[in-house]
Amino acid sequence: MDDRFFCRHCQLPGHATAGCPGIPVRPGDQPAPLPPAVVSAILRDPDSPLYPSKIVVFCDDCGTEVAGEFMVSTEQTSAERLEVARAHFRGKGWQCDQSGDYCPEHADHPAAGARQDGAQQ
Repeated sequence: MDDRFFCRHCQLPGHATAGCPGIPVRPGDQPAPLPPAVVSAILRDPDSPLYPSKIVVFCDDCGTEVAGEFMVSTEQTSAERLEVARAHFRGKGWQCDQSGDYCPEHADHPAAGARQDGAQQ
């Protein structure tokens, strides 16, 4: 697992901006919601690389989708932005890992476990 620290508010590795408390968390921890004052400050800052983005995660078993609005950065890759959402949904019972994304109903599904062992469905 990656040991990089992420800012709890910005979700950027090692990132802290003025007005951002920069509370470090490890990947996989439950991201904290941004206070409205922080969101407002980020959106008003023309130099901020952060922007709100709707990210959708789909269950690879049943197709259930869950979406959320997340602050992401122009400095993040597509995979890093997706990981922001996946980390949030893992805290809500989703299984999101190298085997795929599974809703709480299918997180312990035998097919999910088989994919973790390298078997193809």
